[in-house]
Amino acid sequence: VLSGIAGSFGTISRTLFNNLAEEGSWGNVGEFAAYEAVMHYHNWVGGLDSEAAPKTRAALERAVLVDPGYSLARSMLADFYAVNSQWASSYAEGDFLEGRSLELALEAEKLNPHCQYAQWAKAFNAFLRRQSDVFLENAKIAVELNPANPNIINAVGLKLAVFGRYEEGMRLVNSALRLNPFLPKWFLLAPFLAEYMQGNYETALKISMQMFLPGYPVASLIRAAAFGMMKKAEEAEREISEILRVFPAFPAVGRRTVDKVFYHQYQSEAIAEGLNAAGLKI
Repeated sequence: VLSGIAGSFGTISRTLFNNLAEEGSWGNVGEFAAYEAVMHYHNWVGGLDSEAAPKTRAALERAVLVDPGYSLARSMLADFYAVNSQWASSYAEGDFLEGRSLELALEAEKLNPHCQYAQWAKAFNAFLRRQSDVFLENAKIAVELNPANPNIINAVGLKLAVFGRYEEGMRLVNSALRLNPFLPKWFLLAPFLAEYMQGNYETALKISMQMFLPGYPVASLIRAAAFGMMKKAEEAEREISEILRVFPAFPAVGRRTVDKVFYHQYQSEAIAEGLNAAGLKI
């Protein structure tokens, strides 16, 4: 009940965001810049809606400019760039966003080494670069800074599970869900991957059907791979159409995207095999 009312994705948060987002409400008072940015970030990360992305980016960039000493805004902007670097429409754009994300994460840590989002952003960047030791170290620090923050615990758990520490990662995810059952469904990528890699495509597909992330085609991507391995051409074609509608550049940059979403080469190869079988060559 408490999470549903007062959590980051709860009723109060959504109502405040909607009220502040009404025409003429944003940006009239400079002191609101940092608060606005945090609200935009939670609104965006709650559903990974690409339509919210430009406003989120603008709000966070403004907060960093207005309040250069605000570690949380830098950390959230670093996380924003890290996510969007995975779905960049070109290799150059992806590399730029990834580089900017790391800069912001390091700046945020320097401002406040105890900022949980800063440590998470560093862990995310190490994940993207396949720096195992750095990833594990910063993931551990991020969890220890506040194990009662379900948003970060959920994110760390997902990445640990994809990294290969499945049981440890899912324990964190489940602990986050106990704190807040209304967390975004992107954590389902972890149990999907566990089933997919074992060849349990039907089970993996059922898990993926619970995912809906408007504007970021990860759900359609993994469903297409599962349908491809199951040789269900018609269903796979529908998912491919959705991928291309949302992310037209995918045929050109798809391999980079898959390599950044997953950690190990054998995972990327397995997903690529399913996509190729579905008719989407990468």
